[in-house]
Amino acid sequence: MYCNNCGQEVPNNSGFCPNCGAKINPQNQTTQDAQSTEPRTIKLKCKNCNATMEVDASKQEAVCPYCGAKEKILDSDAVAVEKIKSNTYKEMEYARMEKEEKQNAKNQKEQEKKAYSKSFLSKFTIIMTFICLICAFTAFGSKHILAGIIALIQTVIFAVSWLMGKQIIGENKKAVYKALALLGCLLIIPFSITAMRESVSKLEWPKSGLADKLPKPDSQYGEIDFDEDDFFEANVEKTSADDYRSYIKACEDKGFTVDAEKSNSSYTAADSEGYKLDLYYNSYDKELRISLDAPKQETDSANQTDSTDTSEADTAATDTGTDTTTATDNSGSDNSATTDSTTDSGSVTPELKEFLDSYESFMDEYIAFMQKYNSSSDTLGMATDYAKMLAKYAEFSKKADAYNTDEMSSADAAYYLDVMNRVNKKLADAALN
Repeated sequence: MYCNNCGQEVPNNSGFCPNCGAKINPQNQTTQDAQSTEPRTIKLKCKNCNATMEVDASKQEAVCPYCGAKEKILDSDAVAVEKIKSNTYKEMEYARMEKEEKQNAKNQKEQEKKAYSKSFLSKFTIIMTFICLICAFTAFGSKHILAGIIALIQTVIFAVSWLMGKQIIGENKKAVYKALALLGCLLIIPFSITAMRESVSKLEWPKSGLADKLPKPDSQYGEIDFDEDDFFEANVEKTSADDYRSYIKACEDKGFTVDAEKSNSSYTAADSEGYKLDLYYNSYDKELRISLDAPKQETDSANQTDSTDTSEADTAATDTGTDTTTATDNSGSDNSATTDSTTDSGSVTPELKEFLDSYESFMDEYIAFMQKYNSSSDTLGMATDYAKMLAKYAEFSKKADAYNTDEMSSADAAYYLDVMNRVNKKLADAALN
């Protein structure tokens, strides 16, 4: 409280002012506090009418209530003291109000920090920060650069969101840290998609075997399905339409131009050594399937037949004592029949015979696999091989059905039907058709 006489601040419950000695009435403390912010007045003599007037000490000009004369208030000692006191009261009041506002803001900030620390969002943000950081290191270690960058951005976003929620980093709007946490969660979608796309197996093209007869694809992603002595198959991923056309050109440069058939999704051809190339391009999945069949090693069945027939004829002539001329005639007759049979077998178109032989060979492999698959208790573990086998089965069946016996020669048609009948019988015996 303040002294009414001199305006000096005095301790509470004081009976007298320590500055001027004036008596202080404790009952007027509330009134004094209320009046402390009121304007301080001083008494001055009007220079025009010599009347005594009371004016505000903080003003620079006074108006006489008696004559209306205006005069400038001189900064006398009394006026200066009153102005100082008035300004001091105002400054003290402003300082007190500012201090209270700061204390209230500080208390509110502490309450918000405690509430955020106990909230689910704070714990979730901390967990996601560490998870994203681990994902970033894992992605970079696996050379999945784009996925690693996305995970690193998520880490920074979650970390900043937590720091804002703890009010370590200032923010103009309190909802910013919530928006950042939501953004970090939304980035999980592109991270997952990118990680899946970049998780494709790295293609390691063989340096020997049948793969050596083929050009190496430009794409570095995919897998080798089969790498046998007589058959090779690879599935190359991330292959564009231009890459597919470029690979066809590279195969042509390798000599695969015999009986070539080309379309926007497939290419088939053979080389001069009889190696059969099949390309199939899936434009939707950007995948190129490459398969190469080695030429079949054929035995000279005709020579074996001639040798057997001659041996049997000689034995018959020796045992029965038949005339040598007759035996010779019979032997000649058998050789003639064998020669006709050999001529019929040799008149089959080489390309057709090669396909039908490879078709029958694959069907034997297919039947063996399906029997194993049907009797296995681990069908889930064989699912990948099962899908590949069905794909090859569909491809062979489609090519086999494309042949028309009405357009074939008699030898081709006979050989075609003979192979188909054998295959169908095998399927029937295995109960797979």
